[in-house]
Amino acid sequence: MSAAVEPPSAWHATPKLAAGVAYLAVVGTVVSWMLWVYVLKNVQAGAASSFVFSVPLIGIALSWLLLGERVTLPFIVGALMVSLGITLVNWRRAPTTPTSEPTRAVS
Repeated sequence: MSAAVEPPSAWHATPKLAAGVAYLAVVGTVVSWMLWVYVLKNVQAGAASSFVFSVPLIGIALSWLLLGERVTLPFIVGALMVSLGITLVNWRRAPTTPTSEPTRAVS
């Protein structure tokens, strides 16, 4: 997006820029897809997909740990709401047992 809205004179190819792009390509794409495939092989897809909503929470937590970003009260309230939603979606109720056997069609 930046390339579309900024003039070419704003771009300065540096080793730091190349390292950032390489990091995004490897960690942000390859590693995350490998982890996602691993999770889908070991967890039901419905349960795994509900955790997609935790991605922003993890991103903000990492920015707080690594970059010293401020964590505000609205973020904490939102994080609790997202966590509660994930918990409710994945809550397992005791299976109900049918009272009678289903009838089979006779051919």
